[in-house]
Amino acid sequence: MCDESSCIALIAGGVLGALTNVALGSRVLVLPRVDGHRIHLGFLGQLIICVGVACAVDHDFQTAFFSSLCGTSLLRYVKHRIESHFGDLEKELGESDD
Repeated sequence: MCDESSCIALIAGGVLGALTNVALGSRVLVLPRVDGHRIHLGFLGQLIICVGVACAVDHDFQTAFFSSLCGTSLLRYVKHRIESHFGDLEKELGESDD
């Protein structure tokens, strides 16, 4: 288990990783919003993921920062691959119905 100062360092590494992802990516802080029956967390969701990954690594500030930075990049890549694969399947099924 980690002491209080190391937990603060891990959380700070996760927050800094989330801010760096925004600076390198879209450069826009998207606020949480409700769209119909969906809740879009925006930057708050990215912050939760980065802090979660940083605390899961549980080593030091630098490792927490780099893991939160790489972890969200990996999740973004996997999400893109899944969406593109399902898009291709949707087109394939749409063409076979006609």
